[in-house]
Amino acid sequence: MSVNDFVKFLTAQLVTGFEMNRQNPKPEKQLRVVHPCSHRWFGVLPFSLSMMFGRR
Repeated sequence: MSVNDFVKFLTAQLVTGFEMNRQNPKPEKQLRVVHPCSHRWFGVLPFSLSMMFGRR
């Protein structure tokens, strides 16, 4: 197999892959960050206290 044949094969595989992605796009995952209740209710203050007193 020559280099030219390999390049043709590779480009054909890339083109079919791009066409499949356009026909069947994957839904984007929704990233949801879950914060502890204390952070949600009181802001950064509990986080800063836990960092200051937590790991000694």
